[in-house]
Amino acid sequence: MIGNNDGGKDKITLEIPKGWNDAGDFHKVCIKISGHPEFAFENMDGWIKNEKEFILKEGIKNIIDNNYFLLYPITKNENALLLIGYGYASNPSRLNVIVLNNDYPEVIFSEDMVIRKYMDLNCDSIPDFVLLPWLSETYGPDFRFKSYVPYLVYTMIRQSGQWKMIYDEKLSIQYTNDNSYGWAGRNFSDSLVVFKPKNENKPRVMKLKEAEKLYKMEK
Repeated sequence: MIGNNDGGKDKITLEIPKGWNDAGDFHKVCIKISGHPEFAFENMDGWIKNEKEFILKEGIKNIIDNNYFLLYPITKNENALLLIGYGYASNPSRLNVIVLNNDYPEVIFSEDMVIRKYMDLNCDSIPDFVLLPWLSETYGPDFRFKSYVPYLVYTMIRQSGQWKMIYDEKLSIQYTNDNSYGWAGRNFSDSLVVFKPKNENKPRVMKLKEAEKLYKMEK
């Protein structure tokens, strides 16, 4: 299996502990880049197969046709291996990003985030990540309230010869405003809600107390 596009025979092996019955489809990934020692990375909470909601329908396609991981190009000779963790209830899955190049593989991201897009947003010819920090829930009277979830954009930047994923607030604000209900910060807040008053054309982000007041006025 080619991991860094150098023509060498690289290998990615996925493992699960013998007799393991808990969550997760695999718990260890071993990567052998031709000419280098084997790299091993474990996640005992488990990674899962790429269900339909994790397969990105737009943007850059998976290099390797498989159901277990996403392999996306960074540059001509460098790829990013994405592993999706096991999510619990409304919590997002853990996203691990491993860079594959001519050197030893390196984990550059390991946070509870849901990936939504992998595409170049800042026109630097390097793809960026569009992530969700938590999952949206519908609640409240008549289930009219929806929790606020911003899009967070992480750009790929090379620093001192190594790739880093850096949060870009300007791009996050722009992408959220263009593709969601409006930007109200990157942090979770119980006081924020997405609500569509019946006399308005589309939902918007507002304070929970304002949404409750508008809902009561409709009755």
